[in-house]
Amino acid sequence: MGYWEHPEYAEFITRQPCVDCGGYSGEDNFGTWRCDASHVKTKGSGGGEYNNLIPQCRRCHQRFERLSKYKKREYLKLAEQFTSDYFDCIIYDQQITSIT
Repeated sequence: MGYWEHPEYAEFITRQPCVDCGGYSGEDNFGTWRCDASHVKTKGSGGGEYNNLIPQCRRCHQRFERLSKYKKREYLKLAEQFTSDYFDCIIYDQQITSIT
């Protein structure tokens, strides 16, 4: 499998505005505005994708990388909220699809 274990979740995260400034990194080849999917806890230190990704524009992502581990922990609640929102959307879509 590729870099992302769950590419559909990473796709969801990158389409959200930056959690810090509300901006985006830029447009992709299809004209969709994107952010970086930032890991709150690095993959090397055991961070997975679910409950661990937040959308950040490139500038805020670079600042985020320089924060202490203590400061980064404050972002975990945001990451958990994005995961919850994502699965709420999936469950809602499945319910709508099953009704029609």
